[in-house]
Amino acid sequence: MIKYYVTFYFPGAFFAETDESEIASLDIRKLKIPKTAYGFTLSSREVVKGQRFGKPITLSSEDLDPVTYMIGTFYSKERIEKEFGRNSKLFANVEDNGWLGACKTRMGNFTSVKNEAVKECIIDPSRINEQGFIEAEKPKEETSKEPNLEDADKAEKFVAKTCGKKDDGKAK
Repeated sequence: MIKYYVTFYFPGAFFAETDESEIASLDIRKLKIPKTAYGFTLSSREVVKGQRFGKPITLSSEDLDPVTYMIGTFYSKERIEKEFGRNSKLFANVEDNGWLGACKTRMGNFTSVKNEAVKECIIDPSRINEQGFIEAEKPKEETSKEPNLEDADKAEKFVAKTCGKKDDGKAK
């Protein structure tokens, strides 16, 4: 029988504190996330019940296809360098390990982002509602900017100049 599990990660003194429990499904929208958790891993395991020397036992496989999600904001190597400097430990860790960047979690700590697959599993903290459930990602709003006429004028003059026309629009 396949069983599903979640392991939540919490800030600890030296290492992450964890809390694991069985869940009904791997659907992250049905998962209630504790307010102090900065990430979680979903996994499934093959569980078999049997007997050994006449006593009941339960055997469980290793985690099958675990997926870890972080709740926070992605920081690229360039952003880390700009905000913390090339001499920071965070920049050195990202650079020396060849990571894509780091995730600043909603609890303020940083964790590694080794590749695009890990980056895709970062959840924006604003998507977690007061009850602790993940809401659907909101579509990005279109921003209507008024055209900058000065930039348009410059562009028009540049095009006229490079296309062989005078500023008045007539051919040279």
